[in-house]
Amino acid sequence: MTSRRIIIVNDFKEGAGEPLFYDIAQHLLHGMIRAGHFVTRFSDRDLARAHGLGHKRFGVARAKKQLRALVETLRPDMILFGHADMFDAADFADLRALRPGVRLAQFNVDAPYRRETMAHFAARVPLMDASFFTAGELAPSAELFAPGGRIHFVPPLVDPAIDTGRAFDLPRDRAPRDAAFLGGVCEDRPAQLAALSAGLPTDFRFETHGMASGAARIDGAAYVDFLAQTPISPSLQPDSTQAEPLYYASTRVAQLLGNGVLGFVHHSTRLEALFGEGIQVYRGMEDLAEAMARFARDDDARRRAAQAGWARAFEIADAARACAYILAIAMGEDARPPWPEVVIST
Repeated sequence: MTSRRIIIVNDFKEGAGEPLFYDIAQHLLHGMIRAGHFVTRFSDRDLARAHGLGHKRFGVARAKKQLRALVETLRPDMILFGHADMFDAADFADLRALRPGVRLAQFNVDAPYRRETMAHFAARVPLMDASFFTAGELAPSAELFAPGGRIHFVPPLVDPAIDTGRAFDLPRDRAPRDAAFLGGVCEDRPAQLAALSAGLPTDFRFETHGMASGAARIDGAAYVDFLAQTPISPSLQPDSTQAEPLYYASTRVAQLLGNGVLGFVHHSTRLEALFGEGIQVYRGMEDLAEAMARFARDDDARRRAAQAGWARAFEIADAARACAYILAIAMGEDARPPWPEVVIST
């Protein structure tokens, strides 16, 4: 194996104390290191805000200059971009001129129906050597992409240094809750939560956190600790009137599986094709409420299914194995992923 030098460009929220240390950029960072490479991170928005005295737009030019200096010093083999909306075609050309032969790649974790993010992602596809997406299809934003591109599916990742919870080890009678939902408002999640809560048994201990319920959000290590003590958690759709794209779900699904929580997703995701019995699917709030109550009653079944999901996640979505695939594709090498391969042609 050839060890590579890699820069990951993403908003790591260093200035806020890294409350999302479990997001996909951190998994990519740890995965690349565990795969045997030297990796440094460049927190573009943090630096722009710092250079702009708290106003990102005033510090963008200096942040870009700082990235160019890093490229000149480090001479990386690959630069991997997250939400790189600070950069345009001229910036990518400058980086290639500074480091001839450098490979540029990007990843996107947002849903295909987030039009603004998808438009930025689509515009960068022709400028990259490889693009990676946490959904198996581009609809309903496929028309934003120019013909002739190739985008590779990568599921949300798990890492043993980040995803440390084992909720399947916790019996129901020792758990502080039966289930919990954590998430933002999006389109109609409050209505979904109301319907779900109404359908659960009166003695079912269901907690909600985040803006969808008006409760405080849980971040940082407290979030991982919370998952480790949560037997069951649904990942509700942002908009229940729309089907989900193939294999797409919030990165929260990986966080649930990686921490041993029995996760529920809408059947339109078809994620059971990846995770088998380790992920449970539902068709509506009534169906979801019945299934959650059933697994709460049958704690052995809940623990078996949750452990199966945890094991499957670490089998096919382990960050080190995923990063080996991502790097190989970005470097123009032949590689097969540990998950069922999906390559999207635009």
